Amino acid sequence: MADNNKKPFRGPVQIQAFCPMIRIVLSVWIYISSLVAIGTTAGLISRVLAVYPQAHLASFGPVVPTIATTHAAWLGSAPAALGLAAAISIAAGLYFWRSRRARESKTFAVTMIAAVNYFLAFFCVMTLLVAYFYLPKIANMA
Repeated sequence: MADNNKKPFRGPVQIQAFCPMIRIVLSVWIYISSLVAIGTTAGLISRVLAVYPQAHLASFGPVVPTIATTHAAWLGSAPAALGLAAAISIAAGLYFWRSRRARESKTFAVTMIAAVNYFLAFFCVMTLLVAYFYLPKIANMA
């Protein structure tokens, strides 16, 4: 005999009820971690530039690539620019989060701000790596 008094299994429906909350938590976590990435990158760049000044570019040999010199000129102000980017992204994140837009557009906007933060952090770290260490070494190997 079948027991007809049992409730039917509604697993996927119950899981879908938590999807908006999961999106919000993930969006906020990605946003906060992008701010941490910007701060860490600013600290890393300032410490590396304190140890290796711009004269370090000539320590690999007589040839210093122009692109390395160009990037070395603005990398000194990269920590301040990253701090400004963090302040702007905090203001934009608060604006979007407090706006009257739909929940999906809020999470999308905050996640896009986080993507821009990650891009800026990655760009600055890779510029430091390539301009200060990789290009001068490669230019003097030939």
